Amino acid sequence: MKIDQISNSRISSAQMPQFKNCGKTLPLPTIPIEVPYNKTDPSILNSSEGKVIETPKSPDDFYLEKYSSWTYYFRDSTMSSSPLISKAYSNFTHQADCAIGSFLDGNISKEELSSRFESMIGNFSTACEDAGYPYQLHGVQEVLQRTKALYQEIRGRILQIAVNRNNAEGQQYVSGGKNFNGDWKYYNSDYYYKTEEAFSALFDGVSNYTKDRPGFKNFNLQEIEADIKQSHYNNFNSAWNNQFVLSQQYLTDEEQVPPKGFKWFYQKGGSNGKQHPVIGKIYLDGREVEQTVYRAPFDPTKDTSATTWASFRDVNGKEHRVSTDFLFDVEGVDKYLVSALLQFTGGKSVQVFNQFLENFKVHSGNYFRSYDDHFNLKV
Repeated sequence: MKIDQISNSRISSAQMPQFKNCGKTLPLPTIPIEVPYNKTDPSILNSSEGKVIETPKSPDDFYLEKYSSWTYYFRDSTMSSSPLISKAYSNFTHQADCAIGSFLDGNISKEELSSRFESMIGNFSTACEDAGYPYQLHGVQEVLQRTKALYQEIRGRILQIAVNRNNAEGQQYVSGGKNFNGDWKYYNSDYYYKTEEAFSALFDGVSNYTKDRPGFKNFNLQEIEADIKQSHYNNFNSAWNNQFVLSQQYLTDEEQVPPKGFKWFYQKGGSNGKQHPVIGKIYLDGREVEQTVYRAPFDPTKDTSATTWASFRDVNGKEHRVSTDFLFDVEGVDKYLVSALLQFTGGKSVQVFNQFLENFKVHSGNYFRSYDDHFNLKV
């Protein structure tokens, strides 16, 4: 699947690739995990003269020398197609998906998840060495890069499954029938906290695997984590937000930690993909919350019609909910901050939820169309 399809709620379950998570068939958006690739050209020792003779290099060799490493051999695509370890890798990913799914379901503890991660990395590493993959001789750099790549792969799968489950959960709130072709988005902060716990379990599992093991003296998980946090998929928020689908940009600050028990849903109607022209401009920034809101009952067949709601659970487990219907593209209004649409009431106890609502924005398809037409809109 292309990168611009990640967490895009407009994609139907029939269009998305499927995977089985311990008996449950669910659509699986693909979150690419980029790893460096820096392979060095081998050299041949001429024993008679005691000289090292370099193997002649092709143009491809120069490219690989500059941009490749052992990690290339431990990418998902490479391992999936290798006749040596594809079966072992398939078993590894299946075990990872099942363990992650069981944890998200609440069936295993964080400690059990950590233990499973440690075991499956150890088993797969042994399978690679037994199969002589990628080569019969194994060096320290290969072992380090393999472990790093497996760590990144599991971390990515945690996000894949969590975002997928979040979207599957939100599907129940979409109205308009199976032929609905508008936009919708759903956010459940429970998945943010579950993925953070899963990340911690993975960190502990890999730390236990590498502790006191020969060859891992220079293996630094903190540095690997620091590199990941510079990517677009460092946490649930960034994976959910999907940097590569501009029409789906709703979270303005991906690092803002959500309040526990918070949910948000948004749906905009569709009408065969048609859009009404924008007739004006609107100037907003991340802190400006006061604006005119045009309201009308939600109609899923009209592309100017939209609805949204938010809810939270209080300390007693009681759910509080606010909702509203509204319109786009009236007097040029094609973008709203959600905090201008929804506000919880109840004093200081709800302040944290209202503050997080300020982190969401919604807009019609005309918003970026207007930007492309040089409407001088301020994000």
